[in-house]
Amino acid sequence: MAVNFRCSRARELPAGDPLRRAWVRWRDASTNDELWELNRGRRTLADRVDDERFATLPIDGRLQVVAEISGRHRCDDDDKVK
Repeated sequence: MAVNFRCSRARELPAGDPLRRAWVRWRDASTNDELWELNRGRRTLADRVDDERFATLPIDGRLQVVAEISGRHRCDDDDKVK
């Protein structure tokens, strides 16, 4: 199995995004590297993903990006561990 980060069409982000992104999700003209950088972000994940080796970004029912997971770490945002 893989960690599946579902994507929808792009949306702009307000100024002050902690990852300094202007937008997230999917734009047709984006490269795979751009899509991964903008969408990997900070997510709350269950411990069961610790054994997963790959992550995917699908859009409109079609797999677009597959990335090998090289690590995971916890960060503290707004008093929540993610």
